Amino acid sequence: MTAEHVGADQPQRGDRVATREMAASAAEEYLTTEELAALLKVPVRTVHHWRYRGESPPAVKIRGTLRFPLSGVQAWIKANTETTDDR
Repeated sequence: MTAEHVGADQPQRGDRVATREMAASAAEEYLTTEELAALLKVPVRTVHHWRYRGESPPAVKIRGTLRFPLSGVQAWIKANTETTDDR
């Protein structure tokens, strides 16, 4: 296999698709752990506990700092919203 075939199906640097994907992710708003806790009106420790148990909203590490994409937080809230029928 030649070097030109390795990763041929992957977007290459400068590719318009890759550029659009990077722009879309850059446009995403991210919350810190503290901002997430404030939004949900829970202690920061609760957010850490949820992460430990695998129950938190989806998160990413950006340069070693935990961030929560707002779209993922909104989806997590929707998925975990209890209605009166759920009781």
